[in-house]
Amino acid sequence: MAGYEFPRSLRLLKPGDFRNVFNDARFKAGHPGLLLLAIPNQLPHPRVGLVIAKKNIKLATGRNRVRRLIREAFRLQQANLPSVDIVVLARKAVADMNNEEIFQCLTKLYSRIGQQHANAVAKADSSSAT
Repeated sequence: MAGYEFPRSLRLLKPGDFRNVFNDARFKAGHPGLLLLAIPNQLPHPRVGLVIAKKNIKLATGRNRVRRLIREAFRLQQANLPSVDIVVLARKAVADMNNEEIFQCLTKLYSRIGQQHANAVAKADSSSAT
């Protein structure tokens, strides 16, 4: 099971880290229930941060459920993700989604971020080669 941990080093913890992602988001993937923003980082691994507003999900149990699902989906997808800092924003519609829908949605959104990063790297490589 090596490689599937979720230590502190894989989390965005500082306000400055969140601010960087919000100000300079180069990769975006959205859904009516969730929005992912990401920027490349200089680390050998991806990191994730969560923004789940009380305004969008009223009950703490609902917010905690969404947090657990986001973390679990990230934990399972981290090996497939490039070195990016990701902020996951929960929208109101996520409160009406069941666990399986949220998990499938997150899997698609994480892979979309990975694809956008790969496209950006390929574009940068092709422009520097010419």
